[in-house]
Amino acid sequence: MARLPTDFFTGPLPTSSVHSLMQPRDSEGMKLLLMSDHSLTGGTRTYTFQLMEYFRSRGFAITLLHLLNEDAEMTEYCEKHGINLVFLRKLVSRLHEPPRSILQDFLILRNYIRKSNADLIVATVGTPGRFLGAVAWIRRTLYIVHTIPTFPRQRIKLWLYRILFAGLTAAGPRIITVSEFARRQIEHTWPGCKRRSQVGYCYSTAGPPIAASSGSRGPLLVLTVGHVVHYKGILQWLEVVESMRHLTTELELQFAWIGEGAMLGEARRIIEKAGLSGMVQLPGHQSNPEDWYSRASIYFQPSAVENLSLSVLDALRNGLPCVATEVGGLPEQIIHGLNGFITKAEKPDEMRKALMELLNDPNLRQKMGEKSRYRYETLFTPERWRQCMEAELNGLLSGARTQRG
Repeated sequence: MARLPTDFFTGPLPTSSVHSLMQPRDSEGMKLLLMSDHSLTGGTRTYTFQLMEYFRSRGFAITLLHLLNEDAEMTEYCEKHGINLVFLRKLVSRLHEPPRSILQDFLILRNYIRKSNADLIVATVGTPGRFLGAVAWIRRTLYIVHTIPTFPRQRIKLWLYRILFAGLTAAGPRIITVSEFARRQIEHTWPGCKRRSQVGYCYSTAGPPIAASSGSRGPLLVLTVGHVVHYKGILQWLEVVESMRHLTTELELQFAWIGEGAMLGEARRIIEKAGLSGMVQLPGHQSNPEDWYSRASIYFQPSAVENLSLSVLDALRNGLPCVATEVGGLPEQIIHGLNGFITKAEKPDEMRKALMELLNDPNLRQKMGEKSRYRYETLFTPERWRQCMEAELNGLLSGARTQRG
């Protein structure tokens, strides 16, 4: 995870929005119960760190309930900043997905919630519906969903599922997510929250947009960052690479996919067998991916499933033209023909044509890269995220402040 600057959330806000927001230390001394469902890597985990940094800057006393059995970096962070960390080992079981987890969440978590005496509860989840059994009827809760809820396939289960979530979300937590696409999906899948959901955009953690680099970047590098798994489009990526191997000498073309995942070993074997090692890099996890973005010419995201991609946000921040699929929230980040191209998912021919158009036109790459940076500055900066978060918190905290007064 990229380390956040100490003043990441404490800089000045645009004057046009200050009147509607909390004062910087207006919540001093309030208690926050933060509940997080995430793995050891990924966007939901990064978002948890961002939330802790933000609420610390507001003076909250934080307790973090964490589903993992251990997380050395998070433990170190909490110890350094006086955050009470509780690993919820009892909840790490087969019953981790709704609706089976609802009763388990209620039985185990309600006691933690009662003892915490929190002024505010924030749940940030990678599994839609997780923790709802515990916070469904608590109005001082902000429920942040990072992935997209799906319907059960069987009709009876679907009917029961809709009734269950209609009851859980109708009168309880304030629900936000990280893309307009996900917001519509939540409203459709969970009927009870139709009046309560609002999009809150994720954003890159690396700071302000980076100024455009001058001079040549060297060989043309097409960069992808993310888990090396099927739903991220690794097989389509390999097919595109194979179809463009003849350009290696002509354009000095290189492809790189940064990240770990279940298919990394298989992808490396395919590359070696096809004789593509000279134009492809699969280095695995990199502690400083920023260096790869700075050397890239194009960002390529061939996902079959995606919500709002933090890797794409980093590409926008670095001023890269993008090629991505029309899934989830990607079309909200990349406007077709403006700062990149949107293609059909699982259509390698369309992806190859879009990449070729950018590779063959340096002026188009520069123009679209400038539009990417502008889009990031307009929608996805830390200041923009903070404005959205504080607008949400104003309503939730007004009652708590009244009670304390």
